[in-house]
Amino acid sequence: MDPFVQAFSDELTSITEAKPPVSRAKMTAITKAALKAIKHYKHVVMCVEKFVSKCRPEFKLQGLYVIDAILRQSRHQFGGDKEVFGPRFARNLANTLQHVWRCPPEQQVKVERVLQLWERNSIYDQVTLAPLFAVIGRSAPFSTNGQATTKTAATAVPPNREAEEALRDMQAKQEEQLKQLKALQEQIAAQQHQQHIPPQQQQQQ
Repeated sequence: MDPFVQAFSDELTSITEAKPPVSRAKMTAITKAALKAIKHYKHVVMCVEKFVSKCRPEFKLQGLYVIDAILRQSRHQFGGDKEVFGPRFARNLANTLQHVWRCPPEQQVKVERVLQLWERNSIYDQVTLAPLFAVIGRSAPFSTNGQATTKTAATAVPPNREAEEALRDMQAKQEEQLKQLKALQEQIAAQQHQQHIPPQQQQQQ
């Protein structure tokens, strides 16, 4: 294994040596180690995904915090086309979030909060976020101001198939809203046209 990847892996797994939450200093060290190994970013992402899937429930939220820290620092330091961690994490993010969601129930609201911040700060677009909201029991993304548009379900929705159904449902609702808007515009246009017809023509009609 590349020494930079190994150094990152060591920092990451050392999280389990102390009780959560992870200290700010430790999170900074993990993030720096990840960026030093950017030439092997695929291996870094794989290390995080493996950690989240294998660690005990009390550390799964910390794994999500690691992802969040890497994404934010990578966007800040590189940005644009040079930012490679975001797209790579996105490839398997819904599956990773399923493992995160197995954290203690009292921590699940913090998982939801991370997704709110990702939406609000445009870390990911709505297409990427929609399956993530479905995993935590939401049928639609948050609005642009970070407020939830739907209530949280009592239990998490099963992944993949349910996520796809949620996305299709959202798209169908958007299409129906567009149809209603078009019909309303046509109605307004017809009323405006009627108002501009001279009285004599209206009587002839």
